Amino acid sequence: MNNMNSFKIYGKKIDVVVEYLIEEINKIQRKLRKIADLLEEKPFNVKRLSNRYINFCVSSGTLRTEDIFEAIESFLPVSLKIDYLLADEKDIVFEDILDFLDSIAPENCYFGVTEDGSCLGFWEK
Repeated sequence: MNNMNSFKIYGKKIDVVVEYLIEEINKIQRKLRKIADLLEEKPFNVKRLSNRYINFCVSSGTLRTEDIFEAIESFLPVSLKIDYLLADEKDIVFEDILDFLDSIAPENCYFGVTEDGSCLGFWEK
């Protein structure tokens, strides 16, 4: 009679497969908790940002999508946050996020990088 340790699925021991599935379930649970938190936020009123945000650096010193998302998250509506968190292709959703941020930039400003590329934020055109 086979014991658990010798049983294999697709060439992998069952305990390795179970460990992998537990890790994946934990990732999904973390995403769902984050989404639940987001759903409790107040609705986002889309309008241009005030002049206080002209020449305002949101993120610097990193090009990692995850770091930039954390820095810009407070500017985003819940729907874009959820789209990003659930996306397998985060770069595609990130383009939508950058378009949104550009649309809420203060009057006569855009959302992007400084000329030297060192800072991401809202800049005068």
